[in-house]
Amino acid sequence: MPFLQIPERYKPAIKKLASLSDDAIKSLLTALSEVPLSINFEELIARTHKNVEGLGFSEVEELLEALLSLDSVKEEFDLQTNFISEINNAVSKGFPDLSESQQFQVQDKLVQLLDSDKAISLLSKIRKLHFDHERVYLNGKIITDIRPVFSSVLDQPPLAATISYILNITYRDLSDKKEFFVALDSKDIKQLREVIDRAENKAKQLKSLLSNAGVPHIDI
Repeated sequence: MPFLQIPERYKPAIKKLASLSDDAIKSLLTALSEVPLSINFEELIARTHKNVEGLGFSEVEELLEALLSLDSVKEEFDLQTNFISEINNAVSKGFPDLSESQQFQVQDKLVQLLDSDKAISLLSKIRKLHFDHERVYLNGKIITDIRPVFSSVLDQPPLAATISYILNITYRDLSDKKEFFVALDSKDIKQLREVIDRAENKAKQLKSLLSNAGVPHIDI
């Protein structure tokens, strides 16, 4: 049977819940419930931070990341029926340094945040759909280089030079972060630009269709 665990990188943000007042949690719940369905994660962080006292910007970001992660696990392992007990077990095992009273506060506040917030649930589902691929793009850059052409006489200056490009793509697969390099020429650069422009134009048309149909679009 699957069980809920709190990843180490999210523990500081979740532990912070023990020190938040009931009013702060209420403000957090209100702020999250009032965000529009079309909001993206960066806007969610900014709006939540603006309306909640007692949490710094980075703390809000880390807490929301933790909530998204836990919500996605809840959906993945179908823990809806015994979710409260799973949260209790995860907090007890994940924070043995907290007193029983503090653990209860964290458990109660986590359940409130994960059980009543449409923004977290919606963004969690969209992120899962968005990144549910064998490989996910992380970063890219193009290195522009000059390649001189020399004559057979080495002490002579270059006869000519060519400009080359190297495309570096960083991505994550099911096991780890990886990268690869591809050599390009000026025609390739032009073709890549055309492909990207075409993709953006298609996206605009699709967003227009969604808008006309009254379906909110969320840009991850």
